Amino acid sequence: MRFGRFKLVTITLSVLGIFLSSQSMVRADETIALTESPGWPTYQSSPVDRNLRWQDERFFVHVPPGVSSSRSVGLLVFIPAEDTFTGLPVGWAEVLDRNQFVFIAPQNAGNSQTSGRRAGLGVMAAMGMLKKYRNIDTKRVFISGFSGGARIASKVAFSQADIVRGALLNCGCDFPARITWHSVGAESGKDDNYGYCSATPQECQLARSYVRFALVTGGDDFRRPYLQDIYNDGFRRGGYQARLFDVPDLGHNLCDGRTLQQALDFLFTGR
Repeated sequence: MRFGRFKLVTITLSVLGIFLSSQSMVRADETIALTESPGWPTYQSSPVDRNLRWQDERFFVHVPPGVSSSRSVGLLVFIPAEDTFTGLPVGWAEVLDRNQFVFIAPQNAGNSQTSGRRAGLGVMAAMGMLKKYRNIDTKRVFISGFSGGARIASKVAFSQADIVRGALLNCGCDFPARITWHSVGAESGKDDNYGYCSATPQECQLARSYVRFALVTGGDDFRRPYLQDIYNDGFRRGGYQARLFDVPDLGHNLCDGRTLQQALDFLFTGR
């Protein structure tokens, strides 16, 4: 009888171990390698470099405490401006945890890297998490970034509307049409080439239908005039689902937790 009980306990623990291994959930902030091929979306967009080896890449991941396979979670992919990403911005952890969002940021994806690599890592990160966490709500798969990283995030949002449902763009943005600069003047260091990305008419139509865009800037952000014109002359005129969050006293920096919450609410509900 004792042997029978011991055998039962051993089998139970083995099954539990297999289950936990299959879930393989990260419980704390850490940099990880993907454990299996994430695959690529069926649709192949031109901004995304698919010649990346997933075995060579590393990702910073934050998973809310208490995440289980029985409850749906969101996903926020972040494209940084620097090659090394070591931790969440101030005030973001509480918001991500409260809203049950898994967060992932690729390493070696800063402004010094090629646009195609950065976009490819963003898509790879999304696909990897979608494969790892089967309970991710596909309506809450958002991409974000800061400065040059936000520009890459906007390119991915326009070109991969098959997987991305929202874009949170901190102090940077590209748009698939030439913008007429109204707010940008000489004092802003006018750059006529800023903010343009290519996208096919089909990609633009899909983005209009399925993706929401939250642009974040502030009074002390030197890119503020550019984002204002991209929002008004681009997103609003083009009929996209977009909102500009103009935060008083925000410089060229990441938004705080309060603005992050407002942006996430808009990306999910449209309000």
